[in-house]
Amino acid sequence: MAISLTCDGFQRRDFLKAGFLGGAGLSLAGFLRLANAGEIKSSKATSAIFVHLGGGPTHMDTFDLKPEAPSEYRGTFNPIKTNVEGIEICEHLPKMAQCADKFAILRGVSHTLGDHRQGTEYVNTGNRPLASLEYPGLGAVVTKELEAPRDLPPFVAIPNTPQKAGFLGVKYAPLNTTAAPQPGKPFSVRGISLGNGLTVAEVERRTNPCKIWTRRLRASRRTASF
Repeated sequence: MAISLTCDGFQRRDFLKAGFLGGAGLSLAGFLRLANAGEIKSSKATSAIFVHLGGGPTHMDTFDLKPEAPSEYRGTFNPIKTNVEGIEICEHLPKMAQCADKFAILRGVSHTLGDHRQGTEYVNTGNRPLASLEYPGLGAVVTKELEAPRDLPPFVAIPNTPQKAGFLGVKYAPLNTTAAPQPGKPFSVRGISLGNGLTVAEVERRTNPCKIWTRRLRASRRTASF
C-alpha cells in the first residue's frame, strides 16, 4: 500500500513517529534533525502479528492510567516508569515497562459504539460497521495489497480471528487453524498436518500414480487430436 505524503514532502508515518517521540521528550524539530543526520533508521516490515484480546483489560488499568485526573476518571493502579523517558504504564506490567522502546502506545483510539460486537468489528476493520456492507479485516486488506509467496498462506489465524474477508471475497480470507499449540503436544492443522502414522514418503507414493496417469491421459488426448 502506498504511503501518503504531506504537501511538504514528509510521510505521515514520520509525523506519527514524531508524535510518539514528542511524548517521550523529543520534539518534531529534534526528530527531523536526527533524521537528516541519519540517526533514525528506516525499516520495512515484511510481516506482522495482530494479537486480538477480546474483552481485554481497560486502558485505564494498563497503558493510560491518567494519574493526574480526578478520582472518578483515573485508574485504580499506580503508574511506573518505563525505559522511555516520559512514558509510564501500570505497575502490574513491569516486564513491558522494560521494553517500551520496542512498541508505540496509541492513546487516541476510541469509538462511540455501545455494542461489543460492533466495537470489535470497528477495531478489526478500521471502518464503522454498516448493516448493508461487510468490511474486510486488516489481514485481508494486507493480503490483497502486498505480494506473498505462492506456496504459503499470507493470512493465518491461530486458532481463529474475528477478521473476515468481507467484500474482498474468500480469496483473501484467513486460514484458521481452529487449534492452538499446547505444551508437550504436536501441533496439527486439519487438512494440512499428517495423521494416523502417515508420512511424507507415503503421501508421495500415493500421489505419484495419479501424476503418471494424468500425464498418460494428456498424452493420449494429444495423440487422438491428430
